Amino acid sequence: MYFNLLEKLSNFDRNHNSKDIWNAYKVLNKFYKGARLIKFKSPKEINKWKMIPYWECKKAELRDSNNKVIVSKKKNNLSIYSFSPSVNKTISYTELKKHITFDKKRPNATIFHFRNQYRHWKPEWGFSIPFNKYKRLNKKKKYKVLIESKFEKNKGFVQSDFIKKGKRKDAFIFIGHFDHPNQVNDGLAGVIAAYETIRRIKKLKTEFTYIAFASIEIIGSVYYLHKFKDLAKNLKEGLFNGFSGIKSNIVYQKSFFGNSLIDKIMANIFLDKKYKLFFNHRQLAGNDENIFDSVGYNISTGTLMRWPFKEYHTDDDNIEITYKEKIEEMVLINLKVINLIEKNKKYKALYKGV
Repeated sequence: MYFNLLEKLSNFDRNHNSKDIWNAYKVLNKFYKGARLIKFKSPKEINKWKMIPYWECKKAELRDSNNKVIVSKKKNNLSIYSFSPSVNKTISYTELKKHITFDKKRPNATIFHFRNQYRHWKPEWGFSIPFNKYKRLNKKKKYKVLIESKFEKNKGFVQSDFIKKGKRKDAFIFIGHFDHPNQVNDGLAGVIAAYETIRRIKKLKTEFTYIAFASIEIIGSVYYLHKFKDLAKNLKEGLFNGFSGIKSNIVYQKSFFGNSLIDKIMANIFLDKKYKLFFNHRQLAGNDENIFDSVGYNISTGTLMRWPFKEYHTDDDNIEITYKEKIEEMVLINLKVINLIEKNKKYKALYKGV
């Protein structure tokens, strides 16, 4: 059952490139027979986007002057900044607070600090601490920082896709990003919705080819389109699946120009009164759709997601707020999209006059 898979994968430390995300991709592909594991080793740079280094963090913890653990990666992967370099030193409160992330509006949540993954050539160490816990730190005390980590620049990284071939090479893609440690709906649930969609049409005869893609957010899509140039030429349009399992309403964000086939299909589906929230491109949130819908590729890509999402980028985005019936609804909409693509025809009269 795919919900059990979702729960299992949610516990992996799925940062951009590590042992855990490699293993998580293998678990995903084992469940969805026929999905492929794709390895990326070159080129080293695409349009200034640099190859993701492999990062392994064996230990990360912050202790007070009494040697009491304040936060530890062992207890919560989000407690440490992804891609933090190694550190072993005792520091003052003044220095420590320069390396702390929290959100006053969500005072009990551990916030996902992800920016090092997009600045991996100059990473900063740090900890994410719930604001209510941070307030209790003693400003006069010293703090012990211990982070044991390492980087490998030439290992490459992995991703996965799941392809249902049709009569034609012309293809449509369903996208979800697979990274984000210990989070369920920001990325992972959308991947499951996309892969489940492809699984359900595997034995059907289709005119077009359909693909589910589990990306490393943003940069993974850059490398995917560059590696598979022929596939990219055949991609007609796409749909990003986001925040799929939460209780919020389903909404749709248009593709960049807002007049693509996928936009028209979603307008048709949203004629159903229970779907009524249409937004412009990236009006609420942005994901990999911007890479597919970028200059030169021009693969019109909309975003189907649930909104609002107050647990966004925190450890509150967990399996407890995730519902199978909500993911199932996303899958069924994806299947409606495929049905409309397959049945979409242009009719030409073979006569003149009335």
